[in-house]
Amino acid sequence: MKLTIDSPVFQNLREDFDKMLARLLDEMDDHGNDNGELNIKVRLLIVNEVDDMDQPFKRPIITHETSKKTEIKEKKSQTINGDLMLEFDRKEKVWLVNEPYRAQTNMNSFLREVSLEDSQ
Repeated sequence: MKLTIDSPVFQNLREDFDKMLARLLDEMDDHGNDNGELNIKVRLLIVNEVDDMDQPFKRPIITHETSKKTEIKEKKSQTINGDLMLEFDRKEKVWLVNEPYRAQTNMNSFLREVSLEDSQ
C-alpha cells in the first residue's frame, strides 16, 4: 500500500481533522471570532526490527495530533517611530533616547535661529 494522506493508515487523522474543523468553525461562529487556527502534527519514528524469519524490516510508528485555537483578544498597540536617537551611555550604563543631533542645514535657518535667540 502506498503511504499517502489518503492511505487507510491516516483514516483516523482525517476523521480527527474533520471533527476538529467543524468544532473550530462552530466556536468561531458562536463567539463572533473571525480568526482561528487548526494544526496537525505528525510524528514519524522508524524502528529497525527483525521478523520471525530473521529478516530485518523497518516498523513505522506514526503519531498524530490535531489541535484548534480561537482567541478572544483585547489588544492595544502603539508604534513609536518618531524623530529619536537611541544611544548607550557607557558611564551610566543605561540606554538613552534623545533627539538626533542636527547639523545646520542652510544660512537662512541659521539666521532665523539667531534672530529668535536675539528676540528672547
